[in-house]
Amino acid sequence: MKKSFELKGTKTGLVLIMNPEADIRDMILDICREFSENRQFFGRNNIVLTLRGRHLDPEEYEAVIEAIELNSDVRVRIVEDDDGLHEKEMLGKIDGMKKKAISEYSLIVPNDVTDGSTIRSDRSLLVIGNVEKDATLIAAGNIIVTGLLSGRAVAGYKSNRNTDFYIYAGVINTDRMSIGDYDTMSSADDRTRKRIVRKRRITEEGDVVMFNRNHFIMTTVNDELFKNRFKR
Repeated sequence: MKKSFELKGTKTGLVLIMNPEADIRDMILDICREFSENRQFFGRNNIVLTLRGRHLDPEEYEAVIEAIELNSDVRVRIVEDDDGLHEKEMLGKIDGMKKKAISEYSLIVPNDVTDGSTIRSDRSLLVIGNVEKDATLIAAGNIIVTGLLSGRAVAGYKSNRNTDFYIYAGVINTDRMSIGDYDTMSSADDRTRKRIVRKRRITEEGDVVMFNRNHFIMTTVNDELFKNRFKR
């Protein structure tokens, strides 16, 4: 009998090739079994998950991601399908919000951003990889880094005092961040900068920096404060 799915590895994650003729419930069980039995092999990673072979409705999307995350230490941050790239948090039906492809409103950098490089975007900015210490990201919208962010990150640079933007990375290891007109390195914000910028263990959820009520905060994508951004 033909397998319900196949897996292939990429630099930034996994490609899940689904058998369109397989029962979706059987496929979910097979995914659970595969990741549970090979938990150590897959490791603890934030990944880009590429889906091929069949169309999934929102509930099936959620079931596939949960099958992976609940049976391994892998955390899916970006999903790619035939319609483009999507943030996992945007896949849910939050207040009836329509799923929107990242590729429609983001500049995508499909590799590491190395020292000395500056990447600018008049939209949001998605880096599929790491950002090194002496690299700079500047975006009119949000900044998303699937790996380690060690360089400078400027989100919402055209927005003046509009702070409805965020900076996300699998791990944030920098204190050089700005959202709108507000900068973590400014002397006026020194106290709050020291509060959010600290040595952190690698978390399963990744790190999010937002500006809220006149100060910067670092949290995770599972925090209600972050999720509320998608309800506006």
